[in-house]
Amino acid sequence: MTKWWFAILLIGPVITAPLTASVNLTIGIINWYCLLPGLSFNGSHVTAGNFSGGIYDYSVFDLSGYDALVYLVDLAVQTAVEHINNDPSILPGAFVNLKRFSDCGEWKPGILDAWPFYTGGYASSIMAKEISEDHRDVIGVVSLEFSGVARGNAQVLSNNQIPYCSGAISSPRFSNKNKYPYFWRTASGIGSGESFFQVLKYMKVNRVAIIYQKSNDLGYYNFLEIQESLHKHKISILCTFGMESAADPLMLDYTVETLKRSSARYIILCGYNEFAADFIFGVGKRGLIDENHVYMGTNYPIPFQDANSLYGPEFFDYIRGFIKVDTASANTHTSIFQERRNEFIKFTGYNFTNTDIIFNSMDVFYDCIMTMAFGWKSLLSSSSIQDLSKRKLNHLMNHTLFGNTGYRGMIADPLVLTDQGETLKYAIASGSTSNQKELIASFCTASGGHVR
Repeated sequence: MTKWWFAILLIGPVITAPLTASVNLTIGIINWYCLLPGLSFNGSHVTAGNFSGGIYDYSVFDLSGYDALVYLVDLAVQTAVEHINNDPSILPGAFVNLKRFSDCGEWKPGILDAWPFYTGGYASSIMAKEISEDHRDVIGVVSLEFSGVARGNAQVLSNNQIPYCSGAISSPRFSNKNKYPYFWRTASGIGSGESFFQVLKYMKVNRVAIIYQKSNDLGYYNFLEIQESLHKHKISILCTFGMESAADPLMLDYTVETLKRSSARYIILCGYNEFAADFIFGVGKRGLIDENHVYMGTNYPIPFQDANSLYGPEFFDYIRGFIKVDTASANTHTSIFQERRNEFIKFTGYNFTNTDIIFNSMDVFYDCIMTMAFGWKSLLSSSSIQDLSKRKLNHLMNHTLFGNTGYRGMIADPLVLTDQGETLKYAIASGSTSNQKELIASFCTASGGHVR
């Protein structure tokens, strides 16, 4: 447990009410608050415990770990809300409040050390119902959830006409607007199939194998999308293999033998970071990391925990040359990005680097809040702020409301959504050295299929 958490819980909220009377608008944050000790709950609602910035012990503060991610996402949301409340041109006559909800229950001893990539279950199902029925002041939500958990929550919230933005959910499942009409995201989603095709075409590759995390929503749906796209473009898929766990030695033995028999040189991994890291380490120990094999995937094979402690120093040789195919990160050289970075620094007192912000998804969550606010702003030309606060306008808040608001975002300027509620960005392929933060090559492919 990092020491700075205990300081956090002693300090009052930074976001304060205005001096003049305003109409309250409430945004909900769904997050892994079960990872933080010292919070009080009423059901899934966090009722006590503070998340203020400007309180770091710089000697122990660490930007890695899931508890830090929970906190930093929360701070990014707070910073965006502070911006809205200080700029009356965005939502005139309104004051934005925050309510926090845990999709994984309350803190328990040891939960952080054993934290999985799925939260779900009873606590999550109760949370969506509580937001919809018991917290009628909440008119929109942002969430740090993974795809497998969010599929039920996003559907419940869509059924109740509550707009839902995510900076973390990447499964192509959520592009189905028949099921999720009120969902949109600033994280990457649909499009991985075409992106992989463009990368393979650029590299003149026409034969691949695909390994996917079958127990995981993101891994499975990315696999389906990539498989469909490669079949369409006549790329030969030599074999596919779904794994419950990439750390299972028997499954790894079988998978390695299957890859050897298929003569697959290019191997695509679909799954979370930990899955990819376990797989790369496992096949590396079995001699399948060499000049004859190229590994690529939707996530870098870097765990949130310390990789050296988990795998040993040889792991960093295994991941050398891994190719990640994803949407491009924010352009940190724009004036907009740097202005927002300065907002984070001012709000927290911590000198966040560009990498800190992107690695911890602070930019995509900031943009979630801002696109929501700018979408609501467009309703006020013909409706009242009072109606907005009472969910009387929520029937107008499906994802199309937030598609082209004119907002100049950190991740895109302007930030525009596709018809599926996806952020319109370029795809990028990047190779890594043994340090995952050091890129050795990158290129972008536009949605039209042209490499640039």
